[in-house]
Amino acid sequence: MAYTVLITDDDPKIRDGLAAHMDWSGLGFEAPLKAAGGQETLELMKYRQIDLLITDIRMPGMSGLEVAEAVTRLYKHTAIVILSAFHEFEYAKTAMKYGIKHYVTKPTDLDQLTRVVNDITSELEAKRKMTEKWKTIEKKYSEAVELLIEQFFLDLAHGAVKSDAYIASMLADYGISLPYVRYGMLRIALTDNRSVFLHKAVLERVLQQAALPHAVQYYSFCDHEWALSLAVNFEATDDFRRFAMSIRELSAAGGMPVRIGASREVYALEALPACHRQAQEALLAGKLPEVAFCERAESEPFRDMTYSTDNEKIWLTYIVACDEEKALNMLDSLFAPLFEQNAYRETFHEYVAKLYFALEAVVAELQIEMRLITGERIFPVTKVTEFYAMEELVDWFKRLTGKTIQYLNEAKIPGSHKFVEQMKAYIELNYMNEITLYSTAEAVHLSPAYVSKLFKKATGLSFVEYVTQVRMNKAKTLLADLHTKVYEVGARVGYKNTKHFSQVFKTSSGMTPSEYREYVRPGKGE
Repeated sequence: MAYTVLITDDDPKIRDGLAAHMDWSGLGFEAPLKAAGGQETLELMKYRQIDLLITDIRMPGMSGLEVAEAVTRLYKHTAIVILSAFHEFEYAKTAMKYGIKHYVTKPTDLDQLTRVVNDITSELEAKRKMTEKWKTIEKKYSEAVELLIEQFFLDLAHGAVKSDAYIASMLADYGISLPYVRYGMLRIALTDNRSVFLHKAVLERVLQQAALPHAVQYYSFCDHEWALSLAVNFEATDDFRRFAMSIRELSAAGGMPVRIGASREVYALEALPACHRQAQEALLAGKLPEVAFCERAESEPFRDMTYSTDNEKIWLTYIVACDEEKALNMLDSLFAPLFEQNAYRETFHEYVAKLYFALEAVVAELQIEMRLITGERIFPVTKVTEFYAMEELVDWFKRLTGKTIQYLNEAKIPGSHKFVEQMKAYIELNYMNEITLYSTAEAVHLSPAYVSKLFKKATGLSFVEYVTQVRMNKAKTLLADLHTKVYEVGARVGYKNTKHFSQVFKTSSGMTPSEYREYVRPGKGE
């Protein structure tokens, strides 16, 4: 990166001489800019970032000392070198009050000035690296906070969070803004049932634009590959409805039409699980291309009691994380609609048996036999029939859930590490295919949101960054074989479009595939 330098002196010979006779490129600078006085200097610096200012101390009008004071106050990043005759040294020392460390006597010794500029280049480079380091830290922190907020609203929507104190602390600690009294949920899917994960960035831009004219605040999360959920805080009912309609209209105008299910409005965050179910129900029942608003009366029970494998995966993430409170809260949320509708015993039996099989499978992934936890071999399809009252059946399963988590805690099973290794293995086997966060989550039987959070924590990279890294490393190996064309390399590491592959490769390595091949096999490239 080349830095910028501005030479200020009322003597054009000195300005032009310093510009012409110093090796600015070798010192890491662009061709110098020049100014004849203090006012011209400050005017120029309004429009150009100047990394180094070299100024004479005695100039008509605004002195170099006054220029240095103004620049130090307005542009703290700019390094300053004072040029002054030997007999003006006492005068020049005043500039040191402003933190100016560099002073060169006139007539200027170019060797001395070169040494000074070299030192400044080193200082600028150190500052640049430190700035980049902090930007990286801030970016990682920001991404981590975004994941935590996304997980928080996913937890809320699925009934896994009930503690008022926990909710209040999350809102305060992560600056979650909820300025209005009304809440609702939107459930958004692409009309052609394409993966929402693959188009989430585009949808987020639509959401930002759609929210601008309305008094709404929203937070999004994905708990299914084909659906994006929004927890919406809004001032008036019309704001909520118009926001939903704006999303539909803007997405259609952008060539990505969506269908939307909208819940009723509520006045407490704790009611979001009901809103989430309403939005899902409305989405499934809605007709294209309208926004489907929940029409069910507030007291009317939920009609859809279909067992959800997506909810199952979210519940399993709490098991793996050994978060007993969230796991038990979500079970309450899962079974609440069944109790509300006086569901058939067979429906309760189906839920508990499927949840047991899922729990057994996850425990087996950790190389633990379920009977070590239960103390006996359980056949869930038979076990569920032993209970007359469904409340007793659900209580039994909640106790089993708590017992499982307690066992995992006491055994200090590194569940998270185990699943991260499984995800890495899945990526190694499938990097050449159209691999997504959802397909990887599916492979390890966990929710995409949890997998994203887990992966970032364990590797320091997002899922997409890690997959890209694996693909680029494989591509470098393949490029060493001169008989394999660049487009063939791209296809073999998961890129159907050669131009896209080349762009990603250059971003990753700083070279195009052909340039990299020439670099590792000089004189033998394509």
